[in-house]
Amino acid sequence: MLNPLQRMPSVQPPDYGDDAPIIVERLAQSRVRCEEAYRLDRGRRAGPDVLTPGELRTLSEPLELLTRVARPEMQALLARLAPANYVVVLSDANGVAIDFVASGSPDRKLWRMGVCPGATWGEPHVGTNGIGTCIMSRAPIIVHQRDHFLFRYADLTCTAAPLFDAKGGVLASLDASSVANLPHEIQALVL
Repeated sequence: MLNPLQRMPSVQPPDYGDDAPIIVERLAQSRVRCEEAYRLDRGRRAGPDVLTPGELRTLSEPLELLTRVARPEMQALLARLAPANYVVVLSDANGVAIDFVASGSPDRKLWRMGVCPGATWGEPHVGTNGIGTCIMSRAPIIVHQRDHFLFRYADLTCTAAPLFDAKGGVLASLDASSVANLPHEIQALVL
């Protein structure tokens, strides 16, 4: 008689292109941080904290030059991704979304998940995610659907990269997110 586990099809890891082993390792490190350091509950229903408009303005003012410089690049990236229904988010070094561009109205599902200006996407708050994990790892990351630590984000796909200041510190992150049901191979192209 066969062992029941032998009858199960083998699960192939996502194909993230040439960076797959590095990305898989970063995701594993993030999962450990979420479980051991942050003690997050994977079934947590609450989304990210969202700042009030006044709090967001106060937080964003010191980064106004960055936002002005980044905005045209965010729009250019969005134009290349527009058929796939992405939004592009610029966050500060703590993972707070300070700028947001979308072609047309963003998918309501994104808003319900908290993909909006003022949302706090730091890894300690919402677990493994594009913005927070790229900041923590100081490296680009793809977090595709079930790669997110919280089950609530199993439909979300994020591809993000940190932006550094002149001294090598993380200044911000740039993230492209979607809830469209896209194959994970697309994310390697987005990255």
